[in-house]
Amino acid sequence: MKPRPVPTRAFHAPTARGARHGLPGLLVALALALGPLAAQDPGRPGPEPAAPGEAEAAPAAAAMIRMPVRLVADKLVARCELSTRFRRIPANLMISLDRSCGLELHNKAAFHLRCEDGAGSPITIHFPGEPIVVPTREHGDEEEMDELTRLYSKDLGEVALIGTIGSAILERYHLVLDVHEGLCELSPPRERSAEPPEPVEGETLCKLSTRNHQVWLPVRTPWGAALWMNLGTGRYETIVDQDLCEERDRLDGQLGEVRLGDVDLSRWVAFRPAELVQVHGDGALGTLGLDFLRCFRVELDRENGFASLRAKREPDRMTEAPAFYLAFAERDWDAMEALLTEHASSRLAREASERLLAGLVDSGAGPERLTKALGFRDATRIPDLRATEALATMKVLLRARRPDLAIEAGKLGLVHGREDRYPESVHRLHAEIGELCLDHGAADEAWEHLLSAAFGLPEDGRINLLLGRFYEREKRWRRALSRYVQAVITPEVGAEAVEGLERVQAAMGGEPFSVDLVDKLVAGKVQGFGAATRYEPEPPFETGRTVLAELFTNVHLARKQGESWVSFLLGGSLAAEGLLSHFPRDRMVLLTWHLPDPEPSSTVTEYGVTLARRAGHPGPGWFRIDGRELTPGAGRDRDAEAIYERARSAVRAALRRRPEHALEVEAVLADGRIRGTATVKGPPVPGARLELVLAERGVLHPGKGLAVVHRMVGRGSLAGGIEGVAFTPVDGRFEHRFDRSLAQVEREHAAYLADLEEQCGKPAGRLSMHFDPAQLVIVAILRHDDGSDVLQATQVQPVIEAPAEGGGR
Repeated sequence: MKPRPVPTRAFHAPTARGARHGLPGLLVALALALGPLAAQDPGRPGPEPAAPGEAEAAPAAAAMIRMPVRLVADKLVARCELSTRFRRIPANLMISLDRSCGLELHNKAAFHLRCEDGAGSPITIHFPGEPIVVPTREHGDEEEMDELTRLYSKDLGEVALIGTIGSAILERYHLVLDVHEGLCELSPPRERSAEPPEPVEGETLCKLSTRNHQVWLPVRTPWGAALWMNLGTGRYETIVDQDLCEERDRLDGQLGEVRLGDVDLSRWVAFRPAELVQVHGDGALGTLGLDFLRCFRVELDRENGFASLRAKREPDRMTEAPAFYLAFAERDWDAMEALLTEHASSRLAREASERLLAGLVDSGAGPERLTKALGFRDATRIPDLRATEALATMKVLLRARRPDLAIEAGKLGLVHGREDRYPESVHRLHAEIGELCLDHGAADEAWEHLLSAAFGLPEDGRINLLLGRFYEREKRWRRALSRYVQAVITPEVGAEAVEGLERVQAAMGGEPFSVDLVDKLVAGKVQGFGAATRYEPEPPFETGRTVLAELFTNVHLARKQGESWVSFLLGGSLAAEGLLSHFPRDRMVLLTWHLPDPEPSSTVTEYGVTLARRAGHPGPGWFRIDGRELTPGAGRDRDAEAIYERARSAVRAALRRRPEHALEVEAVLADGRIRGTATVKGPPVPGARLELVLAERGVLHPGKGLAVVHRMVGRGSLAGGIEGVAFTPVDGRFEHRFDRSLAQVEREHAAYLADLEEQCGKPAGRLSMHFDPAQLVIVAILRHDDGSDVLQATQVQPVIEAPAEGGGR
């Protein structure tokens, strides 16, 4: 049974450089592993993998693979590297014999590896020895991976847990698992033998069965039944079917002497009753977990149908476990309290404290018992994560509608704030407690906690918003205004901050609330872009043309990295600001159209979506110049200058085309209606149509793209809907009169948003739905009906007339 040793090359999995314990959540989960590599462009490539067909055709490796394994948070974990032809990253993977999968991988890891780039890129798993090539990845439980990495980053060597190797891969090999020695060996399948192997001293041999990628071993129960147990590394405890335990009145799981060959399993493990998911045709008893496997060296010879077991250490069977299992089954809170008092260091104490608190909350227990349960829960947390885990406890209690207990749990977490691995957790606790106190009328206590949170996280939008609300309630208007301004530039709470600014400005009096006011308030706090030069006419090419530059984008065009958003909106929107500052209004008209991807917003219009679809580019992130040339319109803020230069060159080139038409627009805004006349002079053009677009110079809509004010946003049509009106000149002149209610345009937009939300399954919000008269602009466009070419464009601000007495919107 023993394979001959195979020489292997030295292998050291690299650790993530610059890792910090202070990185929270998914920033630890993936930035620790991927961050140093993501900074490489295009990244450190891996070895050239086999083609997909070759990978599938090679079911086993040619040499031994040695996986270094260890137990982390009751999971069997192996350090390795993953690579594609694009990139190579360090990783931790769970090893799961009882999971019928190949390679499960976190979405963010798959993104960095570019293993789903359209053409398909096989993934290579690098352990000491022969690499494993996987044609494609599967999706795993990302929440579990994120949580394990966040809580156990030190145990994982500051490299993220990003996937699972399942039995669909492991079954290809002859496997030796020695958890005690921290090693899992995979080697080519053994040759078939006509003679059964002979056991050596200290070895137990038994037959094995395989079902649905699972390995099953035969056991005999005290009542004489021959059943099967599968080998599992996905959980720590050895489990037995809870239905069978109920039948035999053994809710503590202790069924007696269950034998696997000559091994009495009950001497090594405390059976835990649990739902048994796996099934075997000849009857399943349960799953052998890591509590058993960490005591034995296990060798699986699937080709010959035998398993070998050799004890490597004495059992550490928890004598208190049956009592815990019985208390769990019977929901006996008194017994659970007694067990937690007597066995505070048991590995089951953490689970017991969670069950106890939830059970007491559900049963409406009194404050004294609930306070005691909160103490148990706090005491069983990871010592240097008690503040971090208090945040999770608060969320559980808030879902149970117990804000009073949530505040108490948060205060327990604050006691250990300085010891916490993640320094920002204590500030988050202060923020959560402060918000709850604010909601429940404890203003002074709320202020103390929120101010403490703001000192630690001065740029956090939620904290600034809450402080703004506190100061607003206290009628300390200027302080409230200051906090709302800091909140409005953050994507998570920007929309709420806009509403707060409007309320406070109205209470303060003075300058009315407007887009221009917000522009002044956030100046210096958000990025801006001004062109270094101004447009100078080129005499040979001074044609009298006005070029239309249309930017198709989205207020949420960004990607989450850790706790922050990386904006791809800013590159295009800053470039648009550059175009507006470089070209005069009679040489270039800018229109910004917001599209529904990646998320809808109240600035998305049917008009813009239709134009993008007709152009064959329904996604955001591009400029269209005069309906002809396309240039980039998305990128990071550092890309803004390059995007601006490309678009500026395209506009300058378009200005050289001599127009055959002239456009003039006169408009008046009065009593909530916009009226006027558009005049076109020039020859007829088959299929040409006149569009009249209602736009706003600035629209407030903070989003994940990190822009607060969006420039020259198209809002709707003033003539003929999206199609415009047919251009039918008589004697070289065409005139169109328009008269539309702004309220009607708003209603049509609201109806479209309702349909859009139903299609997308996401809310668009209703921020900035009403038009600001001071921001209105009318853009006239003469273009071919297929949208392929703009013949001429112009823009004008309507004259605002005072409303008639007793009138107005």
